[in-house]
Amino acid sequence: MTTPGKWTVKQTVIDGEPSDDFFDVVTRTEQVAAMIAVQADAQLISAAPELLAALRLFANLDQSVPSGLWAVKQEYCEQARQAIAKATVQEHQA
Repeated sequence: MTTPGKWTVKQTVIDGEPSDDFFDVVTRTEQVAAMIAVQADAQLISAAPELLAALRLFANLDQSVPSGLWAVKQEYCEQARQAIAKATVQEHQA
């Protein structure tokens, strides 16, 4: 199961001092989910819960799309479902 969001990025503290080289991805309960060396990667990881939620909404759109756009919508929804499956692989194995 994925850790519920909202996640944030904070400077890693090492020996009581903020590090300029590492960033913590912190859960809403203030637990460190990951320590990352590249701030942009840490920010992307911290957005994972919101991205997953948005993808789930998109992947479950109803069929109210005009018929001319249905094939495009199906392709995008399939891509969203594949991304969801990749993001939740541990949920499906549990």
